[in-house]
Amino acid sequence: MKKLAIITTHPIQYNAPLFALLSKRKRIQVRVFYTWGEGVLEKKFDPGFGINIEWDIPLLNGYDYTFLKNVSSKPGSSHFTGIDNPTIHSEIED
Repeated sequence: MKKLAIITTHPIQYNAPLFALLSKRKRIQVRVFYTWGEGVLEKKFDPGFGINIEWDIPLLNGYDYTFLKNVSSKPGSSHFTGIDNPTIHSEIED
């Protein structure tokens, strides 16, 4: 079976159903690597929307995923130094 590594910052409501569908079909082995780290699971303030963001659908069901360790002192995707995953290469190889 072919393998597909998907690397993205955090779970997104539009992507999660696609990841689950790809996994369900069992034609390729899917693993999603989230680079923001597990801290993304906490309630977050979104400055663009001006509100705290909470998930209203399950975003981690139906597919394999890994939260990579993010060693950034200020985690986030809105600035250059917000994502720093020193183990990303070894995690993907494993």
